[in-house]
Amino acid sequence: MKRKFGKQFILIPIGLALITCVFLISQRTQISDSLKGLLFGIPIGMMLLPFILTRFRRTDY
Repeated sequence: MKRKFGKQFILIPIGLALITCVFLISQRTQISDSLKGLLFGIPIGMMLLPFILTRFRRTDY
C-alpha cells in the first residue's frame, strides 16, 4: 500500500530543520526546560501531522 502525502510532505523536512535549529540554539544559550520542551515538541508534531491526516482522509474509489 503506497501512501500519498501530497503537499503535507514538506512538513517533515521543515520539522527536522526546526529541531536542528533548536538544538543549536540550546547548545549556545541557556534555555529553560519548559521552553526547550515546547520548541522540540512543535516540530515533532509538525512531522507527525502528515501521517495523522492521511489516516483520517477519505479514500477515493
